Amino acid sequence: MLRRGSSAKFMPNSSVFPGGVLDKLDLCFPREKTNFVEGTQSPIRLELADDFALRVCALRELFEEAGLLPVVEGEKRVVANAGEDVHLAEWRRKVMAEPALFSQLFHNRFQMDVSSLIPWSNWLTPFEPRPTPRFNTAFFLFLLATPKPQKVRHCVKEMAEAEWTEPSQIIGKNAKGEVSLPPPQFYELSRIQRIECFKNEGKIREMVDPKRKTPHSFRVDGSALRVHALPGDYLYDETNPDFKPPVYGDEKELSPPYPKDGTKPMHRMIFYAEEDKLRYHKLKLCVNIPNKVFVTF
Repeated sequence: MLRRGSSAKFMPNSSVFPGGVLDKLDLCFPREKTNFVEGTQSPIRLELADDFALRVCALRELFEEAGLLPVVEGEKRVVANAGEDVHLAEWRRKVMAEPALFSQLFHNRFQMDVSSLIPWSNWLTPFEPRPTPRFNTAFFLFLLATPKPQKVRHCVKEMAEAEWTEPSQIIGKNAKGEVSLPPPQFYELSRIQRIECFKNEGKIREMVDPKRKTPHSFRVDGSALRVHALPGDYLYDETNPDFKPPVYGDEKELSPPYPKDGTKPMHRMIFYAEEDKLRYHKLKLCVNIPNKVFVTF
């Protein structure tokens, strides 16, 4: 996990996954310098012909922000690490100064390992009536061959710090009010920590959630409580999924504890956003409906 600096325009001081905005260079990246399988039918394409550029963007940002780069070196898949490889660290400095150089790092014996990425989920920033940035985001999952911690050298220009940790650890820190964790990150970490057998990739792929999620925001006037309703929740407006403005609701209805009899379908996150504290803290996930994206095995 990477923590954004206090001066970041989007989600300041929050712990986030490595990632960034799709660049035109990602769209024209040489496919022969990757192991992408042509004709791959990806469930998450963000209206592109395929997800190739999204995969390139994800790994480029991972390299720039964390110094890690999944590659196929000869016949072996490895995670190259700029924190351990002086040559790669120099390339990282070059790429951050001149992004167009990124493709020159690769050749036929050193390809970008885009095919190891698993398309995982798709999130769209909640709608606000006032002009605010909205990001249509694809999340990818990458499975390490071994659980060995990686030496992460974060980009000091974009991030304040980096932490190699388990989902339960970062979720626990958020529950204590120690870290700010944006709702999509919290939701996906909650899913990932339910994976009990990392060797069973087939079961993991069953948890892929291609349907775009746009949280519908509910608030209580004068309260720091926030509720993000998701598809399937009785408060979620299925007729207007992408442009539902924030709604101020009744505190009794929105505040936990919630009824456990299942009479009201729930698929939501609740958290607190207090001005003098971390923006997203004490998140909780409330799901009482059958949901394949939370499969355990």
